[in-house]
Amino acid sequence: MLPLQYNREIFSPEDENDGLSVNTLESGRDGLSVSTLESGRDTGGGTTKEAERQLSGNELREITFKDEKLKNSEPSSINNSNLGFNNKALKMDDESDDISNETYTNSTTTTSGSHLLTSLPQRSSVASTSPRVTLEREAIEWRDFATKYGKQNLGRRISTTHKLVQTAGHCCDNCSVFGWLLDLFPFFAWIRNYSFHDNLLSDMIAGFTIAILHIPQGMAYGLLAGVSPINGLYVSFFPVLIYCLMGTSKHISIGTFAVISIMLNSAINKLGVAHSETSSRHEVLLHTLSTQLVNETESLPQAPDLIWPPTAIEALTSICIATGLIMLVMGFLHLGVLSVILSDQLVSAFSTGAAIHVATSQLSNLFDIKLRPAKSGPLKLVYIWINIGEEIKTTNLFTLSVSVVSIIILVLVKEVLEPKLRKKINCNIPFPIDLMVIVVVTTVSYFFKFNEKFKVDIMGKIPTGLPAPTIPRFDIVTSVIPDCIALAVVTFAISLSLAKIFAKKHKYKVKPNQELIAMGTANIISSFFSCYPCSASLSRTSVQEKTGGKTQMAGIVSCGILLIVLLFLGPFLYDLPKCILSCVILVALKAMFVQLWDVVKIWRMSRCEGLTWLVTFLAVVFLDVDIGLIVGIIFSLFIVLVRFVTPHSTLLGALPYTEIYADTKVFAEAKEIPGVKIYQYSSALFFLNRDHFKNDILRQTININADDIYEGKCTNQTPVHTVVIDCSPISYIDSSGVETLCEVIELFKELNVRCFLCSCPTSVLNMFERTNFFDRLPPKFSAIFPSVHDAIAYTSPV
Repeated sequence: MLPLQYNREIFSPEDENDGLSVNTLESGRDGLSVSTLESGRDTGGGTTKEAERQLSGNELREITFKDEKLKNSEPSSINNSNLGFNNKALKMDDESDDISNETYTNSTTTTSGSHLLTSLPQRSSVASTSPRVTLEREAIEWRDFATKYGKQNLGRRISTTHKLVQTAGHCCDNCSVFGWLLDLFPFFAWIRNYSFHDNLLSDMIAGFTIAILHIPQGMAYGLLAGVSPINGLYVSFFPVLIYCLMGTSKHISIGTFAVISIMLNSAINKLGVAHSETSSRHEVLLHTLSTQLVNETESLPQAPDLIWPPTAIEALTSICIATGLIMLVMGFLHLGVLSVILSDQLVSAFSTGAAIHVATSQLSNLFDIKLRPAKSGPLKLVYIWINIGEEIKTTNLFTLSVSVVSIIILVLVKEVLEPKLRKKINCNIPFPIDLMVIVVVTTVSYFFKFNEKFKVDIMGKIPTGLPAPTIPRFDIVTSVIPDCIALAVVTFAISLSLAKIFAKKHKYKVKPNQELIAMGTANIISSFFSCYPCSASLSRTSVQEKTGGKTQMAGIVSCGILLIVLLFLGPFLYDLPKCILSCVILVALKAMFVQLWDVVKIWRMSRCEGLTWLVTFLAVVFLDVDIGLIVGIIFSLFIVLVRFVTPHSTLLGALPYTEIYADTKVFAEAKEIPGVKIYQYSSALFFLNRDHFKNDILRQTININADDIYEGKCTNQTPVHTVVIDCSPISYIDSSGVETLCEVIELFKELNVRCFLCSCPTSVLNMFERTNFFDRLPPKFSAIFPSVHDAIAYTSPV
């Protein structure tokens, strides 16, 4: 074995230490001695004291590891120009294939056997203010390293059955029925320790505030989803109760959300649903029967369940239960990790593109014009814009005036007056301007007869009380499965991301799989009460946290207030103009439109992520919401694939007076060692990138193409005599990657170039062991080392 020695400062920003110098000697394992030196700033010869003590704080340490075998040796040190370490030629022993028995030669000094020394010059003896590390040990090859330090379990396979048993064990931490119920219903776990004195008042304030937000948002987003506003209020009530019992987040506000509403509207449009908000199933059946009797082209329906097209609420409740079942299955199968496929950039682009759809869908109410039913699919928005241009001449100017005035009031209060008011009174409770505008305009509409005198489109009759339970239509489910999968993934990704943000802020844990189970159960149960799929809302969640909400008790309080609204509010909303709800939606979309500026920031940080944002946004806008989401996910996966196939690679150089090797393109002081190339490949090595790896390492190290070697166009004369592959970034390698390494080593061998591997992770070494890679290494031309520095100690021409 060949001895290594280096001496350098420990790179640490903490170097402030004054006081005594303490020298502590300990007997290390395997014949290593450890010397620790604490030195103060005073270089004029201060006080010195020897003592054994525990090192702590910012003490200055000088650690020396020295093998007992080397105590009597006096290896020479020849410095290489500006690199700060020996650059000696290694002469192979012709009688042995073992690298450890090689003879090391220098042009001026020759040492044999185990006396190779790579040393770094000592700095001045003047006391330094930074810790120093001095290391002297034998350079060691992997086989000797594994033998000396007790290699075990390398190459051992863990069976799939064992992994499943381990996973099942983690899933059943609470095996008792009581523990399982507490996991399934976290409400009963935290309510036992709930501090009514500390939390109840703040939760009640937050709950009341959220209820005020739920009323206008629920009505507006219910209308956006294609059903009656009262259905939006149902979604603000039933799913929230279920989530309060089963959810693990203390802060997210479940209910209606604009993006989900527009996805639902797109889904039911594909079914050609009956859009009349007051149409009952019997009215639809009568219409269907009369149409069929006239056309005599289809057989009569046999049962009300087979009526086609379904009503909008029938379609949405079917989508709701299907989405809930998908989320429930994902939760029990522990598929919460799938949410990672929706990156932050993709979610930002998707929600911004969906906001364009939401805004466009509200223009007809804003101008009070009648548009043709929009067909889902590519260029849907373009057709709607063309239709708006054609019908703009029929605008109800009175409705437009009411809309403009309402938007101006909402924007002024939200963006100008409210921030100043909050700052002045130091209060986080938002001003309920949305609710106030609805109340005021509804009152004025009632007294001045907006509908009768000015033909303003109003809400009309809204039912009161809670809906009777009805079974969703399962015959619709098969037609909407793709939309349900998209809804399940999007709602979960949005809700989980919000839950994690506030869990991190308030230092508690959110369980992704339990979140899936909670939201799935909420959707399944609420589908029997005329609800559509729910989701967390960024605006409501933020308000709930800022107003002091500490637990989901705030959600229970908001449900209590909404129950009163559902029981008694309906008749008072008869004269509410629909354009007011559209104004509430448009102003609420401001946060999403601001995300358009995200693309500039993202593009500056990463071109690939910027492309993901642009492709997703344009696909959502021009190809429809669901298609755009699929395109965005596929493009994101494609970018990941491209990064795997063409990862970053570089050549490393030695930093002066250290054993550290850094990227020569990044660090000006990093210098390549003459005749040696240190190559680093920053990716897993597997079948997708094996060809890229082979061509890239040949190009960067010896500037030769693999095909030229195969065709015999290259000579074995090259200034490079050793290539060292730093495997530390290679987290995974498959059998194809192992074969590629063998092929690369053979190619280098044909050019009389040695190829060393170093710093291999355990996962890579496991694959080497399974594929007998160690036995396939050509003697003298290849070896494996535990570190780059060990490999450099053995570099020499063949």
